[in-house]
Amino acid sequence: MTLSEYMQLEERAEAAGIGNDNVLAQLLHYLQFQEVATRNFQAYMNEMGAWCRNLVKEVESRIKEAEREG
Repeated sequence: MTLSEYMQLEERAEAAGIGNDNVLAQLLHYLQFQEVATRNFQAYMNEMGAWCRNLVKEVESRIKEAEREG
């Protein structure tokens, strides 16, 4: 569910007289948590990608050094 979809649902809930329903609040908290978790996961994946690239560069550097010495 997107925030836009939540807003539509919230409008419908308010029109039905249940705009202050606890489950609606829980849904908003869930969506907020999901957004934070997604951002944190993306940052983690970016970090892992950088780590992998650095390892590849190090192996390539060591190969070149070994080839020069060999």
